[in-house]
Amino acid sequence: MYISYAARTDVGRKRDHNEDFVTDFMPTDEHDKKRSGNLFIVADGVGGASQGERASKYAAETVLYDYYNYPKQSPQERLSHLIKTAGNQINTYAEEGERFMRMATTMVAAVILDDNLILANVGDSRAYLIRDNVANQLTKDHSFVGEMVRDGLMTEEEARVSKKKNRITRSLGGERDVRVDIFDGIKLANGDKILLCSDGFSQYASRKKIANLAQNGTAQEIAEKMIAYANQQGGSDNISVILVKVSESPLNETVSMRGPIQRIPTQPVWEESDTDHGDEEKETQDDFLFGIGKKNAAILGGAGVLFACFVFAVVFLFPRSKSPSGPPASLPGAEA
Repeated sequence: MYISYAARTDVGRKRDHNEDFVTDFMPTDEHDKKRSGNLFIVADGVGGASQGERASKYAAETVLYDYYNYPKQSPQERLSHLIKTAGNQINTYAEEGERFMRMATTMVAAVILDDNLILANVGDSRAYLIRDNVANQLTKDHSFVGEMVRDGLMTEEEARVSKKKNRITRSLGGERDVRVDIFDGIKLANGDKILLCSDGFSQYASRKKIANLAQNGTAQEIAEKMIAYANQQGGSDNISVILVKVSESPLNETVSMRGPIQRIPTQPVWEESDTDHGDEEKETQDDFLFGIGKKNAAILGGAGVLFACFVFAVVFLFPRSKSPSGPPASLPGAEA
């Protein structure tokens, strides 16, 4: 199969930082291609001020690195083992030394090996197969509403608008030895499209809408339409999509890669797991640790300036009262 794809992530309209992370690798070495295929990953961090974005980036890059460096197992076994291991590492890191109260991520990963599609997921990030203008969700949401839908207690439309739609029941880092769902035996056909996405997109888009958005355009154009649609609908969360097109003949499209990757990515470490939000200003680690964020930091900074001006006025501009012993009276609580 020939492949064209685009990977996009967007902060959305309501959040001030992006906890999603997308990554991918298409080997140029024929030996790596034949034994491992092409790997695409979307991860959605959980934790807000507890650095969910570090969890998503670390998990995605760790799985990507280990998948190609330890190829003795089958792709299915590798994905299951490596995703579970990454979850345990996040869980251990978050608990040791009481670094963070909450730190976790969802993940959906897709391997395309020849004409076979292999999927793995934990959480509510999804994979869809779009064929003959029909979109079908292949993964199962590990969420409160996802389980309700599977049990016939809620429709897909009701789940999309439910107040409990963000309550996930499985995550990497949220528990030890998390169960990873594997879906294999999926044969790809000419013209198929595979969509990986975070819930920042899927919460707005029905299967019919997904098929409609994917009907025309290059992989890049389709991915950009999906990001724009989610933002038009409110953009209440970070939005990430990877759109892969497959064909039996070469596609006259640019493959969306971060430059020509000639080697397997380097092994990630926690100290280098800060996410890159493009043109957005990055929040400092202290902002995250104290949970104040950029907007609140600005408010506190402004309040600090006003308070300093008040103190200056009281101390230097207003007449000081004299005590019997002579020295000026101090402000309450100030150092004499």
